[in-house]
Amino acid sequence: MMTANADGSDKTKLWFVGKAKQPRAFRRAGINPSSTSIKWEHNSIAWWNTKIMIDYLRWFDELIGRTPNR
Repeated sequence: MMTANADGSDKTKLWFVGKAKQPRAFRRAGINPSSTSIKWEHNSIAWWNTKIMIDYLRWFDELIGRTPNR
């Protein structure tokens, strides 16, 4: 999921959903998804589900609460 303001000057982390807890491509490259600028979530069918959406909305709500009004 991508989130940005209308003119694109304020962007958030990209959220991806996949099947693997630690994707093979990340593992082979020695990359930990939590140390990158993306948020990786996983479930057995690689779909956005209620739990992931609630996690996203809570994260986004916290982010907005920390951002000063412009």
